[in-house]
Amino acid sequence: MKIIEIFANRRSGHHFFMSWIISNISGKKDNKIKNLERITWINDEICHYNDATYHAFFNEKKVFSEIEDIINKKPKYFFINYEDSGGVYNRLNKEGTLIYENNPLKIIFVRDFLNTFASKWKVSETDLKNLYYGFNSNRKIIQNVESWKTIANDYLNEKYVGFKYENLLYDNNEKTDFLKNNFNVDETFKSNELKGTKSSFNTLNFNDRYKEVNFSDNFKKIIYSDSELNYLIGALGYDYRKI
Repeated sequence: MKIIEIFANRRSGHHFFMSWIISNISGKKDNKIKNLERITWINDEICHYNDATYHAFFNEKKVFSEIEDIINKKPKYFFINYEDSGGVYNRLNKEGTLIYENNPLKIIFVRDFLNTFASKWKVSETDLKNLYYGFNSNRKIIQNVESWKTIANDYLNEKYVGFKYENLLYDNNEKTDFLKNNFNVDETFKSNELKGTKSSFNTLNFNDRYKEVNFSDNFKKIIYSDSELNYLIGALGYDYRKI
């Protein structure tokens, strides 16, 4: 059994990333990940536990129990994802590791700051206002910024295996190496053949979605005043000065 833990920011495209991996290791185009059920059996050999961080926030013991039950069924691949990982995932991961029979493959998935937050912002203005993000307060904005910084720091420090959203779209060499090195499979299903969860945008322009969002002056002020954030964005090859 291979356990794969994925640490990413919410609205960063990591379900799209998991769908791409699952399609290529299973040999069949995945269409289940995007449904966002808590526990999804792709087939008898592949299972996905969605957003363990969120569910552990409400009932940590239940999450441990469900993960243990799945492990006892011994799927060939077991994916667990942690969204906007922070303090909760640290406890969850520490406890969860106690029931693992082997060391999990841990992956840090990162997407550029502006487009990640454009998607968060777009959602916060529509059907999930205040429930998920609620960018109506400095506290909520800073909370989301700190989550992105956690992922960025872990990626840059090579805490786990790292992968960028942009490489998933455009870098065939990175994709080939990633699948070969971690799963010993080729890219049978190209990333452009797959879909993630429902997008909050109507266009297919993945790189400039931040242009479709009217970030508040307060949000911009917070970004520009955070020197650590500015450093991380630049160190990852991104640019925050475009807004």
